[in-house]
Amino acid sequence: MPSKTLLPPAKDVEEGPYDLKTLDAPVMRGVKLKLFVTLAVESPLFALVKRALFKKSGLPQVLNDVDIPELPKFFPEPLFPQGEYQATPTLAPTSTPKEKLNFALKSVTSDFFTPSGPLATTPRPTVRVYHKAYKEGLSTPTQVANNIIKFLKDRDLHWLIAYDEKDILLQAEAATKRYSEGQPLSVLDGVPFAVKDTVDAAPYRTTCGTAYYGTWREPGKEFQIVTSLKSLGAVLLGKTNMNEIGLGVTGINTVHGTPVNPWAEGHCCGGSSSGSGAVVGSGLCPIAIASDGGGSLRVPSSFCGAVTLMASRGRLSHEGTCALDFTVAEYGPVAGCVDDAMITYSLLCDVPSTPPIALPERPPAGPQNGKPLRGLTMGIYWQWFNDANSSVVEVCTRAVRLLEELGVSLKAINIPDLELLRVAHTCTIASEMAQAFNRAYNGRKWRSRMNNDIRVSLGIARAFTAKDYVQAQRIRGRMMVHFKRVLSDVDFLVTPTVPITAPPVHPTALKTNESNVKLTSTIMRFMAAANFLGLPAMSLPVGHDEKHLPIGLQLMGKHWSEATLFKAANALEMSLKSGGASQGLRPEFLSLGTNPLAGL
Repeated sequence: MPSKTLLPPAKDVEEGPYDLKTLDAPVMRGVKLKLFVTLAVESPLFALVKRALFKKSGLPQVLNDVDIPELPKFFPEPLFPQGEYQATPTLAPTSTPKEKLNFALKSVTSDFFTPSGPLATTPRPTVRVYHKAYKEGLSTPTQVANNIIKFLKDRDLHWLIAYDEKDILLQAEAATKRYSEGQPLSVLDGVPFAVKDTVDAAPYRTTCGTAYYGTWREPGKEFQIVTSLKSLGAVLLGKTNMNEIGLGVTGINTVHGTPVNPWAEGHCCGGSSSGSGAVVGSGLCPIAIASDGGGSLRVPSSFCGAVTLMASRGRLSHEGTCALDFTVAEYGPVAGCVDDAMITYSLLCDVPSTPPIALPERPPAGPQNGKPLRGLTMGIYWQWFNDANSSVVEVCTRAVRLLEELGVSLKAINIPDLELLRVAHTCTIASEMAQAFNRAYNGRKWRSRMNNDIRVSLGIARAFTAKDYVQAQRIRGRMMVHFKRVLSDVDFLVTPTVPITAPPVHPTALKTNESNVKLTSTIMRFMAAANFLGLPAMSLPVGHDEKHLPIGLQLMGKHWSEATLFKAANALEMSLKSGGASQGLRPEFLSLGTNPLAGL
């Protein structure tokens, strides 16, 4: 029996080797995947299979053979409770939706109401473009709604799990009437939005991407952000597609169909919030709401060329959402630009016990001159940063150099025990999701309606013990010490969002899904830290690879430091646009015709 490795206290460890693993295992699809479920995972032989699987994944080496001196932390705790919000404009989370929106509008770029050029020249209209079109009578919410409905009916891209044509038109007609009377409710009046199928939103049931969940779970109170957006006149399009039960990072779904990546048909959208990334990345709507337990916001945003923010854990109430991954998941916006993400984020915050909502001051008008980000410092662990495809490293390094030109200081850092963090997050999210779907898995009729890859994941997750879970939470306590140390000297950390661009989907996987451990662990390389520690994290598009597929850059901050992330992301986005970095769209993207304002 191997002896345990006794680790020194994290407070005494400032550096360590880069130890993050990429897992490897045979890819299983079709008959092979089905046989593995029935003959291994769900059979008496599983005890033997589990030992081999766990050993190859590195799980027992961390969960059983390492002695962690730190006490367990069963929920993310703020590393810096006070944060930096006091230095920026703030608003109470209990403010009304209208007050939150007006507060956010004071921080957006100065050209918010005056986009230049014809409204249909951009393939992705922003909130400001919609508002201008409606206000000047160039289009109406009803025209936009009809364009969207026609698009959805003509092309089955599997971006939405559910939408109701009559409901969309009723909302749009009411908004059109308000504009005709000169009384729009807000700049969001008539603007289309969508929500992930983990969110309760009338008049839809919540299926969580499955064939069964909506039949035995009654929707609860509507998720707060949905009600807030509706009260401001925004038009709910429906429920966006996702990985079944949110367990996956590719977006493949054989129940509702696999969403098509708007940049390249045949490539995945990323997951689990695949449909949210697609509808925003394509330009079908400027904002969507989704969740992130292990990259579920950031991965599809990176693969589909959208902006996203996962808020600090605890920023918002989860009432009106599915309880899936209790201690690692948070909600946030997916948007076509930083301004729209900032507006939507302000409407999400609703927990009175958290610090006030903070946003950066309005940036200067016109091209960015001087060094608007002077005084900020970013931390980069270069071995981690460079553990990505060469095209991703090249594009993200250029973005880092641009941040330096904008005034950000760079500090090289070292983060020990990233492999411990990977294993601990895996154990935590898998255990929590296995418990959340225990009823479904134990019911044979429900389990038979699950896809085989989900049955594999849940079957393996059920093999974790209480001892394993507690060990994972001790690692959480340890990683809090490491990240508090590195974040004490910097304002945010920078990595690529995903080490690869959107991979192709195997044709067989479209029918049977797949178990692809190597691809999953690769896509997850930069994801787990923010989820496990409750840190806010943004992804924004910063360029493309040689195939013109989008590449995202991740900014990860201290608790409650969303304003700092928005400030850096806004300046970077404006500089990238002024430098032409947003050009070079694939023909597939432009041919989709997803701009609901096209033809103006």
